[in-house]
Amino acid sequence: MTNWRTLPRTGKSQFTPLIPDIQQRLNLGQTYKQIHDALVEAKQITLGYQQFVKYINKLLNVAPVAPKGVIPSFPFTASQPTSEHPLAHLAANRDNRRHQDADIHNPVPDLKKIYGE
Repeated sequence: MTNWRTLPRTGKSQFTPLIPDIQQRLNLGQTYKQIHDALVEAKQITLGYQQFVKYINKLLNVAPVAPKGVIPSFPFTASQPTSEHPLAHLAANRDNRRHQDADIHNPVPDLKKIYGE
C-alpha cells in the first residue's frame, strides 16, 4: 500500500478546469455521485468522491446538504401580531370549550357534575 502523503496533490488542479461542466450538470439536476462517476469513467479526474464533494461545496459556493435525520432550523415567523400573546385565542374561546381546565385539574371533584344531582 502506498503512502498517500508521498503522492502528488493534484485534486484541485483536476477539479478547477471542470467547474463550468460541473456547474452545468448541477443546474440540470444531476447528483454529485452521478457527476463524479461520469468524470471518473471519462478519466477526467482521479480524486475520490468525498474530496470531490468538498471541492463542490468549497469552490462552487454550494450549501452543504444536511445529513439525514437533521432538521434544518428556520427563522420563526409568527402568523399573529407579536404584541398579542400566541395563546390569546384560547382564552377568548374558553367558554366554548367542552372541558375547562378547572374541571380537569380540580383536586376536589364536584359531585353534582359527576353524579348529576
